[in-house]
Amino acid sequence: MPTDKGKDVSRYLDDIPSVRQSVSDLSARYEPLEENGDHISSEAESSSGDSASAHIQASIDFLASEEAKNLVLREPYWPKWNSPWWHALLLEEMGLASAIPNEFVEHYAAVVDQHYLHFFPFTEEEIPAGASPIFNIACHCYLGSLYRMLSAGEIFDHDLKLVDGRVLAGKSAVARTIPSDCFDATPEHERALNWVRPWFLKYQISGGGLNCDESNYLKETPSCSVLSTIPALEALVAIDSNLLSEEELAFLDNGVTYLIERNLFRSKRTGEVVDPTWLEPAFPRFYFYDVLRGLTLVTRWALKRSRKLPQAAIAEAMHALNDQITRDGFVPRRSNVQERKTIIRTDAGHEKDHPVTSFPLLEAVDQVGQPSLHLTQEYLGLLLRLKYMSDARLLR
Repeated sequence: MPTDKGKDVSRYLDDIPSVRQSVSDLSARYEPLEENGDHISSEAESSSGDSASAHIQASIDFLASEEAKNLVLREPYWPKWNSPWWHALLLEEMGLASAIPNEFVEHYAAVVDQHYLHFFPFTEEEIPAGASPIFNIACHCYLGSLYRMLSAGEIFDHDLKLVDGRVLAGKSAVARTIPSDCFDATPEHERALNWVRPWFLKYQISGGGLNCDESNYLKETPSCSVLSTIPALEALVAIDSNLLSEEELAFLDNGVTYLIERNLFRSKRTGEVVDPTWLEPAFPRFYFYDVLRGLTLVTRWALKRSRKLPQAAIAEAMHALNDQITRDGFVPRRSNVQERKTIIRTDAGHEKDHPVTSFPLLEAVDQVGQPSLHLTQEYLGLLLRLKYMSDARLLR
């Protein structure tokens, strides 16, 4: 059961100046990424490093290539990690979603719309003839990550005109779930993917979360999965509350409550740590979970919804993170992406348990034992939100 680490998290707020200095020092080692002498974006300037800047551009160029387009047509998800989806998702995690080429986004969304079933089968009998249970069924964590990536990019800033003459401007153009027959003119990817957000609500379990294990939905009392749930919650928490339906707000509230009731990393039934790696953040994450990711979500939710956050529910996680902060920044102790296995598509079908392949940008940011700019920035953001919440009496 949990040991008493103290319920007051305000003691960690004293570290804000030193963590801010660590971010400054780490950022100083990074060189701005330029294209034809111009900065690609302010995000690139703060997120690209002396070892990563050229690799960022290489991944962007790859996504703009005919090779990437053809690979997506063959298979939009597999293999891990050196395929277009993972290049794009890594750029999004680095804060560079706006640098992902618009042509890639449009092409990728169109392929996803045609490639995957628009529902989540619970049994093999539900799978249509000719559809592959390996390649044609999307999981919750993938769709949550996809929606989060797309909505973070510049292409989602287009206005959307409805057939009744109304115009939704900017981000609001994709923030609502609008029936496809209401569209007049809209980016193709939003027309194609208007089934994604209703998916989250359709498959939420009564416990508050989702589960990518289809057999779980057939149980008398289905259980939730943190890994399956987090990306969908992140996708919705980034959208203005005024542009979310009541059902989507309830989805957010229930999903975050699911995490809070478990102190972000414990079993509600036994009180035991679900997975010790959850206490050791690593970058990049892709679908993997850790308590820094969880704390980022629940504090953003609390501010978004003006809800008080129980300090007892986050104190242990904060203590675990504080143990990993050094004078140089947040130092990951492990990797999420090394020594994994993947499925590959073959002419005869598929093969399992192949070693994953990497790519230069992934290797540049996946540095075990070295200070991580991205994790240090995220930890600083967490502390600043907690400071604001403390001042606003949103911590109890």
